[in-house]
This record gives sequence, structure tokens and C-alpha cells, in this order.
Amino acid sequence: MPELLTKKPRVTVKGDEVIEKQMHSISPAPTSNPMAMMMDAKAAGFQMAEIKEMMDLQDRNDSRLAKQAFDKAMADFKRNPPRVIKDKKNT
Repeated sequence: MPELLTKKPRVTVKGDEVIEKQMHSISPAPTSNPMAMMMDAKAAGFQMAEIKEMMDLQDRNDSRLAKQAFDKAMADFKRNPPRVIKDKKNT
């Protein structure tokens, strides 16, 4: 599995002192397996709080997409609902 998350150093100079900070870099994930993504993030040095925030963001995005799909399907249905005729089977 290719490495999805990496840390890239960022160097800044403050007077005579060189400060190197680790910056997170995320490549597009080829999989949506949450456990694999979490393990890759942990291996790349992300803190569990950061991973939790990313997973919460993904959950909110999934919910938003599901609501959009439902709303579109409901609008399509309401635009052309089937005609229901009452008979002995469906009274």
C-alpha cells in the first residue's frame, strides 16, 4: 500500500537558530477503509485527536452526501409519483 500520509519538514530561520517543524502532507486516499486510513495517519505522526477530527469530518460529509441523494430521489419521486388504484389487495 502506498504511503498516504507523510511529514514534510519546514525550516524557518530565527536569528542564528534554525527551527525545523514537521508539516503533515496527505495524498489522495485510494481506499475509504477507515481503519487503514487511521493506521496510515498514525504511522505518519498524526495525533489521535487530529485523526478523530478527520474521521468526524468524513462522517459529516458522508451524512451530507446521503441527505443530498435522498432529497434528489424524493424530488424525482414527487415530480412523477405512481398512480395507486385501490382494490381488494391494497385497501
